[in-house]
Amino acid sequence: RSSDLLKKILKEKFFRFSYSLEHIKAGEDELECAFPMLSLCDIPLADIEDYLTKYGGNSIGLSREWGKRHGITPVVYCEPSSSLLNDSIGLIRQNMDNGLDIFVAKLFSHIKNHEGKLPKYNYKKYRFYDEREVRIIPSLDELKSFGYSPVLLKREYTIYKANNGNS
Repeated sequence: RSSDLLKKILKEKFFRFSYSLEHIKAGEDELECAFPMLSLCDIPLADIEDYLTKYGGNSIGLSREWGKRHGITPVVYCEPSSSLLNDSIGLIRQNMDNGLDIFVAKLFSHIKNHEGKLPKYNYKKYRFYDEREVRIIPSLDELKSFGYSPVLLKREYTIYKANNGNS
């Protein structure tokens, strides 16, 4: 339950990175990869009620200064026709067999479609851009110390979730 998770965060005074499975469409191609991150939304308080109903009814407010100290970065929203997105997917596809380059994975972990499917909540057309998502992606040192891979393919993510209590 989301209230139990909120209580745990407040008790520990610590956010944990977790893998987020991203469904990214580029042209006719769709890439499904999971990246370790802390995902937050930069939502004005005047608009918060709308998002509380979408994400479990709980919220923690953080200052922009807190975000800057922790390396927060806005997501780059791309349309499926974007050359940035298509070139990035091309790089990922070229490097998959040789082990995905960490730099490409870290760069791609900041890219998201402007709108698309949100299977978790059964949305066929969801505007991700409205969330004004910001992310904290683990540094190379944090990846090593926490034992995270910079990217998991969908099948690896499914195995990871099964081995970690679906969390």
